[in-house]
Amino acid sequence: MTISLAFNPGKRRTFRALAFFGLTLLMVGCIVGCAQQPTIPTAAAIPTDTPAPSVAAVASTSDSTPQSPGTQEPEQRWGDKAIGSDKVSVAFYRDTVGAPCVRYLADMPGARGVSRCSSEADPTVIAIQGSETDSAGAVYTIIAGRVLKPAVTAVSIEFDDGSNSPADIRDGGFALVMPGKHHAVRAVPIDQFGNLVGSKYTFK
Repeated sequence: MTISLAFNPGKRRTFRALAFFGLTLLMVGCIVGCAQQPTIPTAAAIPTDTPAPSVAAVASTSDSTPQSPGTQEPEQRWGDKAIGSDKVSVAFYRDTVGAPCVRYLADMPGARGVSRCSSEADPTVIAIQGSETDSAGAVYTIIAGRVLKPAVTAVSIEFDDGSNSPADIRDGGFALVMPGKHHAVRAVPIDQFGNLVGSKYTFK
């Protein structure tokens, strides 16, 4: 007995359509699944912690300033002395390296200020001298100084002609105004008993 297998043309087309539809779904599913696979980050894409700045990378503040080698002292006015019809002002200060200084300035037209700072390590006296002409035309010699040891109670000013003149201490300083021109050579600091304190100061 022979069995004949024959397909209806209509069923054949339906079978082909179903097969094509199934294949299409399979391809679409594969594409979607592949597209959804997680991306493995590369080493370059992995963020790292930001390192802390090193000591060398920390900038110094802009308002930092270097310190001076000594203590600078603002000018302190000691007092005034009459010079004829005018006056002379005496002041104390310290320079940028901490050396004690003295200055005088005559209050008259054309007057030049005179100042000096000590170069000694442990000075007892620092003094200056000069000559000025007042507004009436008279010439005066000005000697001013600063005492740096409390034991000093007076200073004797020695002149090149062998004479001397005492200068009393007030508020750590002294000043002499003498008519005419004179040249001081030494200032001798003494205590209340007349003894020398420290060393004699030689005028420059």
